[in-house]
Amino acid sequence: KGLHEQACSGLALLCEMDQLKQEFCRLGGAEKLTDSIHKLHMHSEVFRQAAKLVALIAISEESASDLRGHGILDALTSGISVHRQDSGCVYFGFKAISNLCERADPTTFTLEGDLLKID
Repeated sequence: KGLHEQACSGLALLCEMDQLKQEFCRLGGAEKLTDSIHKLHMHSEVFRQAAKLVALIAISEESASDLRGHGILDALTSGISVHRQDSGCVYFGFKAISNLCERADPTTFTLEGDLLKID
């Protein structure tokens, strides 16, 4: 899990430039990141860093669309649900969802789960 956390942190530094956000997705990063979150969302440190990376990459609408197409929203909602008491996980999870969806046609995606019921 530590390797995934460090990889997300390093990729976030590289993806500061818009062209590298798109290159990340073009090289299969969206699929791998989604898979990683699905498998490791139980670990708060990994989820937090991965959500930060998603939030950054999703600034680019082209990249956001690619991430949505790989089911990243389900992975993020699962992580938020698991870490409801961790303010960092909740913040970056919702930031990622916001960046993924803010420019998208609302008929092209769904958000599952009870996201607004945070204890």
